[in-house]
Amino acid sequence: MRRDIFNSFGNFDVSLESSMDYDLWLRIFPKTRWKFFDRLICNYMVRKGAVSSDIRRKERNLAFLEKVQKRYLGNFELLVVKFFNIFISYVGKSWC
Repeated sequence: MRRDIFNSFGNFDVSLESSMDYDLWLRIFPKTRWKFFDRLICNYMVRKGAVSSDIRRKERNLAFLEKVQKRYLGNFELLVVKFFNIFISYVGKSWC
């Protein structure tokens, strides 16, 4: 991402702890042009004890996620997201 995006839309909202990147994407998405690559351009690793993936912080992280969604999504979109989260949770349990 180019620096001018941060200059125009602001930096990460560090008060969110685990959903600050999601907040940034939703903030800039409707006002920027995106280019998608049909190839892998980066890798990342989730380290042990990472805030966003720590199972002990699941409820807290979900609260931050919902806070971000309420900032940018309408009522219908929130309903769809909630449905898909429930569905994915249900399907994920049946695959384990």
